[in-house]
Amino acid sequence: MSTERKMLIDVYFLIDTTGSMRNAITGVKNEISGVVSTFLRDNPEVDLAYGLGQYRDITDPNAFSFDQKINTDINVLLSTLGGLSVYGGGDWPEDQVIPLSLINHTEAGWRPGSLRLLAWYGDAPGHATRDYKNVTYDSTTAIDNLLNGNVIPIALSVGNNELNKNNQAQTIVDATSGRYVSDVNYNMLCTTLFDEISERLHLNPVSAATV
Repeated sequence: MSTERKMLIDVYFLIDTTGSMRNAITGVKNEISGVVSTFLRDNPEVDLAYGLGQYRDITDPNAFSFDQKINTDINVLLSTLGGLSVYGGGDWPEDQVIPLSLINHTEAGWRPGSLRLLAWYGDAPGHATRDYKNVTYDSTTAIDNLLNGNVIPIALSVGNNELNKNNQAQTIVDATSGRYVSDVNYNMLCTTLFDEISERLHLNPVSAATV
């Protein structure tokens, strides 16, 4: 099957890299290769590519960054994941509204004609509003940006249901045809993500795969 006829799926990982996410990020690193391999084996009609960004709190050094543009090489993603540093956080809420409001084609490098999915991993709610470079960002700016870019977020709340503590995450995904998944186990973050993708697109889920 030629690439031109395949289903192009771009998955951009946006990960909270504050201190409390250490186990979750380790879980993603441990799981991603096997999950992607199984997903592609059981869904040969898919052409998959990956990108990666991260966020913390605005008071932290490097509060957010878009680290890797969409790339079809899983080894590039593994290398970028391996370079993540986990620190900071300050108060409990984080500053996800800023990267959610700023992620665009220039930063992500979405492929033409692809389904654009944002895999959003976090374990804490977001500040309602945050200022960055004299602009105020909030849920509305995040929603507008995602809609303008045809980006669909899949929000995965790590551990307890804290990502949606203030209903911000649910509001954002509801307005953008996304999905919110609560209480995801540290060791199931990638399996859960790709099962959500499979359900959306009527593909074979990773969790049902046989050796």
